[in-house]
Amino acid sequence: MVANRKGVGLLLGSAALALVGSCASPGGRERGGVGMEGNACRADGSCDVGLSCSNQRCVFPSGGSSGGAGAGSTSTPGGAGESGEEADGKSGGGAGGAAMVPEGGTGEASSAGDTGIGGGVDGSVGGSGGALVSSDGGAGGKSGLGGGAAAVGGTAGCVGARPPRVRFVAPYIALANHPTTLIVRGKNLDASGPLVKLNIGATQAGPVAADSDTQVTVQVPALPAGRYPVSVEGSNCSEAELVVLAPPALGYHAISTAGRRERLLWDAERQTIYAVNRTDQRIERYRYSAPDWTTLAPFAVPDLTDIALAPNGRSLLVSSPGALSEVQLDEEPLVAVLRAVNPDPSTAAFDTLNMTNDGSVFVVTSSHYSGFGVSYLYDMNDGSLARNVDGDLSSGFAGVSADGSRVYAGSNAVSPAQPVKIFDAFSHDIVEAAPAYDLRSVSASSNASRVILQDVDVYTRDLSLLGHLPPNAGALASFDSSRAFVFGESGAGAQLVVHDLNAPLGVGDVYPLVKEIDVPDSFSVASGARIAFTGTPDDSVVFVSGDNNILVVPVENAQQ
Repeated sequence: MVANRKGVGLLLGSAALALVGSCASPGGRERGGVGMEGNACRADGSCDVGLSCSNQRCVFPSGGSSGGAGAGSTSTPGGAGESGEEADGKSGGGAGGAAMVPEGGTGEASSAGDTGIGGGVDGSVGGSGGALVSSDGGAGGKSGLGGGAAAVGGTAGCVGARPPRVRFVAPYIALANHPTTLIVRGKNLDASGPLVKLNIGATQAGPVAADSDTQVTVQVPALPAGRYPVSVEGSNCSEAELVVLAPPALGYHAISTAGRRERLLWDAERQTIYAVNRTDQRIERYRYSAPDWTTLAPFAVPDLTDIALAPNGRSLLVSSPGALSEVQLDEEPLVAVLRAVNPDPSTAAFDTLNMTNDGSVFVVTSSHYSGFGVSYLYDMNDGSLARNVDGDLSSGFAGVSADGSRVYAGSNAVSPAQPVKIFDAFSHDIVEAAPAYDLRSVSASSNASRVILQDVDVYTRDLSLLGHLPPNAGALASFDSSRAFVFGESGAGAQLVVHDLNAPLGVGDVYPLVKEIDVPDSFSVASGARIAFTGTPDDSVVFVSGDNNILVVPVENAQQ
């Protein structure tokens, strides 16, 4: 049995359905299991798009079979079908399972079929969603969800018993004409031996010792602006690109807005700010196209709580209290595709998201009751959602380093104050560090060599105290770890103040001020609310959100 991936986007023809096992009682919520390998052909001898009928089985021309459908239960969609048997690196995704509907009732659409593993020239095709079946004359339910698209990176390179496969690189954005450190994530990366050579487009990096079979850290030389496929030498099995961009030429600007934003994300590839507006339940979008900023149509998400940019920059993961969805950023209009549901919505709600460099998302929940609530780890690669061992938090808060290597999480409103937890994206271990806080603020540099907690305390990657910042309204660690951008107000108005985080300090000292940048526009934040902060990867511009505008503030002496 090969692994499978959730399909997105491409609507395929209906697939054969399989109802396996007994049905639950009306109103039951038991989810059916996944189907077995190898869908049978339809009665007329047809199969899904991209497959053909051979020996009564739907197969790729090369022989890979389509996965079977998942079984459904009363009023509940069946599980998505598993991918089929692999042949020449290709497998078809299974159909979504059907769901029975009680008398006179209607039901939900079933899950879409999973996308098969890529590998052949044609990639792989996901199965279509299963229809709902009405029992005893009841009304039929919604039609099944669309099937999966062809797998990204389905090339002839993904062939063999153990091909090295690159899924993500982090950070996936690099600055033109500057060397960078790249974390390469995938599987079987050390298949050719302990020393790994990587192809960054036509440029070779390494050999370097693999960190493990799932991670390689490599120094990449300066490259001109462009897009560079990343693969292990001797293999074309890759879904990852390094996107090298020229520094953005952004001047000061105040983007007029209304309402509070809980998070800002800067999409350097698309020159777009994404902002979470929980009150209005929408993702706001602001795009720069020299010399102007354009306010794009917001994307409405009922009960929106948070967003996170995928490690490859191609999609946003979106949370609401009961679900995780994915939005492809290069498809218009934007569509949120359901990826996972909250397994216990009566106890806690999905609250905030922190994306790591292997496609795992640290999900903090908000408990409906007093005391500690669970956190989860959602895997974008296989759609799994699992509770974090040792990851329970009380009114939890978390932040992630820009390279996605570490998440720092803590509890709030609990006595005594609890130690901060560190989630390591490499090992998936959670450890408790020495400092204890009612945690409400985390900002970590790209490699987490500088971590700012509570906007004032500066730590190392492992949370050893280094120094402090003066009281402020919000602090942001620079990507390159050398500075802190601190927002505050003086008698003349708002200011962005820059502090040197590389300056030598005595015990308890405050990092020295480098410069003060006056902000000419009014800026307001409701009492008790936090400022939403982010910056460009070259640290040349800081974005600051208040209740009445988003400020685009250039920083002098940025890396050029």
